[in-house]
Amino acid sequence: MISTKPQSERNFCKDTLPKSSLAKTVVFDHVEIRFYNQTIGDSPSTSSGPPITLDWRYDEEDKLKIDDYEYGRPRRRNSAELILSDHLRRGVLMHDYGFKLEELNEATCVREEA
Repeated sequence: MISTKPQSERNFCKDTLPKSSLAKTVVFDHVEIRFYNQTIGDSPSTSSGPPITLDWRYDEEDKLKIDDYEYGRPRRRNSAELILSDHLRRGVLMHDYGFKLEELNEATCVREEA
């Protein structure tokens, strides 16, 4: 191969970068899954009803090999599937987490004032 660049320019990048930076890779071996509880949130972006958010409490699952996780995980949901209706949020907060209707109404009022 014929190059029109002087030898000093042809090897500039190769000579100035440390060899260790050229061979760095990242490898993920395991996945740890956490299932977080949900609680009344404070997000003003909710269009109606009480906001819902993740709580600090969670349940840990076992570690999975990354390949096993990727093979068995459910398909990714689209943005429309991630939206919870006011009715569904109220149901989750009341029936799954024990919040009272008064608490949900108060959270709704606070969200509307924001």
